[in-house]
Amino acid sequence: MTEDKQSSRARGCLFYGLVTVALVFGGVLAGIYFGTRKAVRYAIETYTTNAPAPVPTLQIPPDQQRAMANALLQQFEASINNRGPAELIVGEDELNVLISQTPELRVFKNHVYLQPQRDELKAFVSLPLDQFKQWQEFALKMGGTNYTGRYLNGLAYVNLVVTNGMLSLAPRKMIVSARSLPDEFLKQFPWSTLTQPINGNSNFRSALQKVDSVSVQDNKVHVKFRP
Repeated sequence: MTEDKQSSRARGCLFYGLVTVALVFGGVLAGIYFGTRKAVRYAIETYTTNAPAPVPTLQIPPDQQRAMANALLQQFEASINNRGPAELIVGEDELNVLISQTPELRVFKNHVYLQPQRDELKAFVSLPLDQFKQWQEFALKMGGTNYTGRYLNGLAYVNLVVTNGMLSLAPRKMIVSARSLPDEFLKQFPWSTLTQPINGNSNFRSALQKVDSVSVQDNKVHVKFRP
């Protein structure tokens, strides 16, 4: 694969990969900052489960999904190089096609489903936490307690913000088992550590310099580019 194609793919993953990563660790590992070991265990046992939950799935044939993903990445590439429209508008199907068709994100297929609704970005998640190294290391630190086979199932509401060429995550709330994650989880977790890999990557950084804003309007994600 050529360098240009790799760069396009990386930029195409920019917004969607970040949302996925944040959801994996936001509600679980933030418990470290919430209090004692007992409180951490309570949080894990309250907000994670030992079984997956169903999430919505795409009802689009694979060939059509590949065509949609390629077309969207080409539009993104054209826009950041001032050869396309100043605003890229992405719908629900396109968002989830990017997850299913981008190699770096394919691991989240059937585990994450994104849905822009009115002016909010919703994410339905059912994530097998054992597949993440950070979760494995965290579980080992819990004094022998067996937390293997745990899932983070829920619905999150998030905002993506680009300021001075830097991407930051602004989570508003996450609902797990019909309960909102405590504000302490959302406020105390160091979200900047999640966006640092994006902001520090040369391909992503180049793309971010061209992005003016990311918003959700009328059930669509709007990515505006600088002239």
